[in-house]
Amino acid sequence: TAYVEYPKDVSPDKLLTAVIAVHGSNRGSEDYLETPFYSRQREIALENGCVFAVVSNRSDTWGTDDGLYNIDLLIERVCADNRIRKKVVLWATSAGGVTANRMVIEHPDKVACVIGTFPVYDLMSGFQLSSCKHAWKTKDADAFSDLVKNINPSGFPEQLKKCKFFITHGSCDTAVPLC
Repeated sequence: TAYVEYPKDVSPDKLLTAVIAVHGSNRGSEDYLETPFYSRQREIALENGCVFAVVSNRSDTWGTDDGLYNIDLLIERVCADNRIRKKVVLWATSAGGVTANRMVIEHPDKVACVIGTFPVYDLMSGFQLSSCKHAWKTKDADAFSDLVKNINPSGFPEQLKKCKFFITHGSCDTAVPLC
């Protein structure tokens, strides 16, 4: 499911920016309505006059092809509205960081910038978590490495340098490494 919300009291002739949320593993669009951490992201976007949109990727996070396709399709649909800029802001959280980074690398024409709240950059660091193994349908580290070698964002730093990033990360987060 997808969720899209427009800011209130915006002139109909104003060109709007879309903030596309790229949530963490096993989350969905309802988290941006019900969970304080996620709903605050939605509120910040709307308070700043942005359109807010999210698609429920559930376990198709961690940069999977299906998760990337869902985000790309959401961007296409949201940006079909002529009042919305064609480049979006991605707000990536945790495992959603991999998907956001893949969007920057594979679809740079659609991403203006990325906001990251403890976003995952290196897929190999996420393999320690069962949600990553589940998303990629393997428990074998070598098989996983082969699956992601051509799409792991950490392998393409030069392509990521073409986009602006604002990243926040708590020092107590042990699931997502700082580096």
